[in-house]
Amino acid sequence: MERKEDHQESDDQREREEAKTNEAGISNSSSIGRSRRWSLREAALSFGGSGDHHEGADHQEEREKEEAELKWAAIERLPTYDRLRTSLFQFRLQGEGEGDGEREAVDVGQLGAMERRLFIESLIKHIEHDNSRLLHEQRQRIDR
Repeated sequence: MERKEDHQESDDQREREEAKTNEAGISNSSSIGRSRRWSLREAALSFGGSGDHHEGADHQEEREKEEAELKWAAIERLPTYDRLRTSLFQFRLQGEGEGDGEREAVDVGQLGAMERRLFIESLIKHIEHDNSRLLHEQRQRIDR
């Protein structure tokens, strides 16, 4: 039992050191602890899980939302200049759906012309989606 705890402590220490060496401090520091936490949760669910597919989809969506929140929290801890130039950008491969793709923290000043265009289009699409959702919610309130 003590060997497992010693091994766990050495793994935790190694992960902290790796997180400190990461210059941006965005992806490594937040994802290391989460990956262990989520792998334990997934193992517990698969061991005694119900096997319901919809429950897994909800769990996946919840996990992605939590990861995005943690990445934004990491960005907020950056110095002001870096924080203003950093944003989460969702990279998608051709053929992937609307919500697919990994969100990564990027320095928007370092984006190329095509990446910058895609970034701005995604912002505009997000604004349009927010506006349509707002109008839909207002319509529902009026109908009540």
